[in-house]
Amino acid sequence: MNARTSYRFYGWVVLMGVIAFSPLHAGAADDEIKRLTAENEQLREQIQELTAELETLRQALAALQKDNTELEQETQVLEQQANELQAQATAATTDHALAAQAERIQVAYDKKKERTTVTFGAEVLEAQGIAGDLYFSIVYSYPGAEPTAVESATLFLQNYRSGRLFDETDAVEFFVDDEPMSLPIADYDLTPRKGGLTGRTRTDRSDEIVHLKVDRAILQRLGEARTLTYRKGRAVVMFDQDDLAAMRAMAQRMAGP
Repeated sequence: MNARTSYRFYGWVVLMGVIAFSPLHAGAADDEIKRLTAENEQLREQIQELTAELETLRQALAALQKDNTELEQETQVLEQQANELQAQATAATTDHALAAQAERIQVAYDKKKERTTVTFGAEVLEAQGIAGDLYFSIVYSYPGAEPTAVESATLFLQNYRSGRLFDETDAVEFFVDDEPMSLPIADYDLTPRKGGLTGRTRTDRSDEIVHLKVDRAILQRLGEARTLTYRKGRAVVMFDQDDLAAMRAMAQRMAGP
């Protein structure tokens, strides 16, 4: 067999092999196409289902967001109503305390001097770190018997048997809502007492009376404070809400009829 004949022979063999195996390969390809087509259809269905679920979730989320917005608005309304009720309750309590303390104000007219004196107190003060007793009172006066506006009053701080709590300084520093406020001392009275012994330490039992000149606006400011205290060392003197109401009541009366 020469070279040309060999090439022809092998060519026929290859051609017959292709012809023999082509139907088999074609069938396998068809099966693969069908399988992929089925899987593709399943994926499309899954995508459609997921898309529908996503839309349902979006609608549910939108409904929840709407409900949340409505709840926030309702909460704001309820908080506002609660704040208003709290303010009304506070105002009612404040008015009641103010009215109660106003009834305790004493007014005395001196015919000889032709002068009216208005007094509140003396009222006990709450104190810590002090052995004796503390009081405060407020006094002002005006000429004649008819009520009239007054610009200033005297705030007395009376310290009995507690030692020298204030001492003879230039001013008394209060803490108004924890902010310092100094009021100048107009006068200072000291009555020494015999001290007692506490262990080996002699305790000062002197009495003090401090006179503070306060104008109506300052007295009103003190009365409107949430907290009012005086501090010295370990000693803390506190004015309670009734004491503050008394200051407001006196300040209002000082404004005149």
